[in-house]
Amino acid sequence: MPNIAIFQNHATETFSMLARAFSYLGGVLVIVLAYSVYATGMTPEFISEWAINVLGLSFILFLAALLLASVLAVLKVQKNKHDNEIEAQKWQQFGLQASAGITTLALTYTLLGICLGIGGLSDANLSADTINQVITDLTAQFSTAFMSSVIGLPISAAMRTLLIISLTVPASGKAMCLCAQTEEE
Repeated sequence: MPNIAIFQNHATETFSMLARAFSYLGGVLVIVLAYSVYATGMTPEFISEWAINVLGLSFILFLAALLLASVLAVLKVQKNKHDNEIEAQKWQQFGLQASAGITTLALTYTLLGICLGIGGLSDANLSADTINQVITDLTAQFSTAFMSSVIGLPISAAMRTLLIISLTVPASGKAMCLCAQTEEE
């Protein structure tokens, strides 16, 4: 019976952490969307459609999954860094791998967009009548390519930084004790 109770407690804790990670991501998304509406004057629907058209739904879903994993890792590191340092280091490594996955995703979609653009260019029938459409299609593919990097690489760097800092920042009580010791000496 104790094993069932431990499993239920662990499952409840994991669900709680996952809910917190969703909440943080949702909050950041709302803030970014509000700022985008303020800065551009565009509607949230237009910004959402633009993101899906330029980045693609698959990029957005993969990015969201990797971000969720990274945020969950930050929360687990914060929870375990004082009581179970080994567990905190495992979660930090998990989060760093998820952050590296964001970089890989961004660069993969960059190369995919370039390949699709060049592939479309090589298949296109170039003439004076079709050149405008060919250039329009080419720039759409290149837009996907470069926007995936412009969005993915800074997000990855921010998550890596957050994960590295989250484990190395000492507890507030320990930091105060170290400062007091240094002043006394």
